[in-house]
Formats: sequence, C-alpha cells, structure tokens
Amino acid sequence: MSRGELVRRQRLIDEEKRQTERSSIVDYVNRALSHYNANNPGAEFDPVKALAYASVSFRRALWVHVSFLARRRSSAADAAKLAEAAAATDDSDAKRGRKRRSRKRSKAPESPDKQFFAELRCEDYDSATVVTCTIIDKEGPHGFKTKCEFCPASFGILHPGDGKFVCGKRNQWNEFFLLRNELLMPYTWPKKESEKEPCPELGRSDLGWSQKAVDVFRKISPRGRA
Repeated sequence: MSRGELVRRQRLIDEEKRQTERSSIVDYVNRALSHYNANNPGAEFDPVKALAYASVSFRRALWVHVSFLARRRSSAADAAKLAEAAAATDDSDAKRGRKRRSRKRSKAPESPDKQFFAELRCEDYDSATVVTCTIIDKEGPHGFKTKCEFCPASFGILHPGDGKFVCGKRNQWNEFFLLRNELLMPYTWPKKESEKEPCPELGRSDLGWSQKAVDVFRKISPRGRA
C-alpha cells in the first residue's frame, strides 16, 4: 500500500471516529434535556451547542459527564409580552421628546443560553439513564467545580458546586477503568433542529461509540464474563 493510500485511509478512520463521537454526545444531550424538560414543565430548553464529555466505567456501568449549552424555549405569549413592553417604553420616551436611559435599559441583556451539566449511567446499549441534568448557576452560593476525578479541568465541563453528582468523587478513583475523555470541536445544532424540532432522536445505528464502549465493558466486567 502506497503512502498516499495510507494517508487517505487514516483520514477516513479519523472522520469516522469524529462522526461516532458526535453521534454519542448529541444523543447524551438529547436524553439529558428530555429528562430536564419533563421535570420542569413550562421552563423547557432546546439544545444549542454540545461542548465536551468524558466517560468512565465504574461499578458495572459506564458513567458519562456532559457539558452543553441550551436556550429557553419561548412561547408566543412570552414574545407578545416582550414586544408590548418594548413598544410601551419607546412611546414613553417619544412623549418626553428625548431618549431616557434608565439603569435597567442600559444593563447588558442576559444571554438566553445557559450552560448545563448532565450525568448519565449506561448499564447496557441504548439504556442510558439520566442521573442528573442541571443548569450551572455561576453566581449561585455554591458556585461550580471545573473538574471531577475523571473530567480534566481543561475540558471546561462545569460541575455543580454542591457536589450533586454520583460518579467522579475522590474516594472512587481506584474503582475507575476504561477512562475516556472527549474534548470535541463544539457541535452546534442546526436551526431546523434546535427551533423547529427540539431534541431530535437518533437511531440505534448512530450510537456507534457508546455501543463499542459498553461492549468492551461487558467483556472485562465480572457480570460480562458470567
């Protein structure tokens, strides 16, 4: 095989790996947001951008931590209220014959995107359970953590400062195996998915790496050998 053919083959392998990793993180984000929305009716979010994830095998399961951005799903009533408030403010300023800049109006608008942390447990292929999915409140009293025992700080996976996640604690390190960190190029949801079809479902064939990881886990775990 020529050098050129080897290079092309390696590029195909790398591209397949990237596609598989992308499918995995998209599936994790969709599952996590579906869980969050089901538990927070009236305050639903749609996925915007997947940032990174890390996983580890721990106590007969594959555990995954995911970091992503999501945007609050606005209703028609919310949009109407915002438009009405803006019109009222403009009319008030026009009557005074000048632009009035109040503290409220001069304040930089809050970003509609929120950073989420999610933890999932996979005991079998296509059976991921969302353990927790929460918004990271950077201004809250508990703050946030930039890492856990299997998520590197350089990945930017922000964890709840109150420690409300199961896997990744210091006293669990000696039980970890098949550690896998995935720093991906951030994946942004297409507008047709994030706005018109929130939380699109992926088929079983799209979950390539997840299946491989669990298959390997089965082979080396006590339960898998039984």
